[in-house]
Amino acid sequence: MIGPHFSEPASLALQAAVCLGCGSLIGALYFRALHWSVRLFVAGNAPLVATMLQLGRLAFIAGALAVIVGCFGAVPLLAATFGILIARTAALDMGEQA
Repeated sequence: MIGPHFSEPASLALQAAVCLGCGSLIGALYFRALHWSVRLFVAGNAPLVATMLQLGRLAFIAGALAVIVGCFGAVPLLAATFGILIARTAALDMGEQA
């Protein structure tokens, strides 16, 4: 026996769960970078750095989602996107507390 054998639905559910976690991590990094870029824009002392950070975070999320859909397909992409929405909700809740 080489390893555990999962049926197709179980394998898809496992991929979706892993991509949900990855999406949450991607979203947390994305919204942390958004927080940094907003602070830089408001401070006004480094507009070029803030703009580059803005472009970098957009490239990061687009690239991460492109890798997920290219390697795993549509269902894991939807799970990762849901993870990003969970991270967005957490970021908004943290913003209300501050």
